Amino acid sequence: MGMRKAAKGKPTRIGITIAHANDVPSVLWSNGIYQNIVYLALLMQKLPNVEVSLVCYPFGGLPIHPIGACFKIPTINDVDVALKLDIIIELGIRLERDFTLPY
Repeated sequence: MGMRKAAKGKPTRIGITIAHANDVPSVLWSNGIYQNIVYLALLMQKLPNVEVSLVCYPFGGLPIHPIGACFKIPTINDVDVALKLDIIIELGIRLERDFTLPY
């Protein structure tokens, strides 16, 4: 998990990694990791001063992950946007090592 200090007064931006998927029913019920991602993201959306997004990796895929669309969780699929997150939780897929080193 990479972490940077959030600016005062701004929401903490959290990303949860997720692998590409084509449709919700096949991936949501294929194994528990997608369910865990959804539950964690929905829980974090309830926290004050927190913005949570799915970090779809490898970058450059669909603009909105099907699970994100289904559960109204924003999707990040661009490295430059992901680098601006305060916290990245590697849950659905691991990011490349260089991405998670402290800056």
